[in-house]
Amino acid sequence: MLKKDKYDEIFSFLEDKKNILIAGHRNPDGDSVSAIIATRIYLLSKGIDSVMVTFDDIPREYASLPLAGDFTRGDNISGVFDAAVLFECDSFERSGLMQYSRLPSINIDHHVSGKEFADINIIDPAASSVCEMLFYAFYYRGFSFSDELARVLFTGMASDTGFFRFSNTTADTFYALMTLTGYNIEINRVYSELYENYSLKRLRLIGHILYTSRYYEEVKTLCAILNREYIETYDIKKTDLEGIINYMLISSELDIAVLIKEFVKDECFVSLRSKETADVGSIAGHFNGGGHRQASGFFMKKPPELAERLLIKEIRKRK
Repeated sequence: MLKKDKYDEIFSFLEDKKNILIAGHRNPDGDSVSAIIATRIYLLSKGIDSVMVTFDDIPREYASLPLAGDFTRGDNISGVFDAAVLFECDSFERSGLMQYSRLPSINIDHHVSGKEFADINIIDPAASSVCEMLFYAFYYRGFSFSDELARVLFTGMASDTGFFRFSNTTADTFYALMTLTGYNIEINRVYSELYENYSLKRLRLIGHILYTSRYYEEVKTLCAILNREYIETYDIKKTDLEGIINYMLISSELDIAVLIKEFVKDECFVSLRSKETADVGSIAGHFNGGGHRQASGFFMKKPPELAERLLIKEIRKRK
């Protein structure tokens, strides 16, 4: 856990601002969405204007969070801003806000691959999530939690830890939970929205991915490709894929799961997940990607079948 004086940098940065852009990475996940909302809740309490930005749809699991309907699309931003707060980005480009890269900025991240590109960089790879980092920032500050803020932070932490199952769940995570569960957050409702809120299309998509995947027994790796034709035929959105890769890793015979997505011809987004025995963060790093030891990804301008061959070759080298 970072020390109090490091978190104090966040509030020193925010206190003299009047209108702030808040954004996370493209294709937002639950941790990023929740951290953006939590920041806006804090800024509203201090009378500071802000705009929450997304360039992609918010996954349906998070649509019922407080203020989730207040996001502004990245191509529809208007106004004059004096700062930017970015979550889980390694550059302004990752957030989609390149035109605002000259603004005073703060970067908050918990990835091992986090980069210090902003004016102020708060990076803690030991944290389970940026929502955990925000919890401790508010906690040290003595900021009064509300039911809605507690629910938002709990949701972000739950989404990035597989509801507190993954190895990034630590004693610091559970201390934060001890505090947050003292508020009216309806844990059963949060779980239902995260894991029992799938559309029929998404259920069928999981079946397709599992049925068409290839098993590489010698490296205990399951690999699936969603090519552009399938994505277009069945109108698959990026939000439909949130968390699906985790279903590929539930077999005891597997160490690594790979999901390759071709939204644009011959351009692939590759997601990697692993059990404790495999470090997919370093594998993603080999392909100029990043993330955590057990959850990472990278982008490759190659056909998906070639991306699969290159990736499996690299995995075999490490066995």
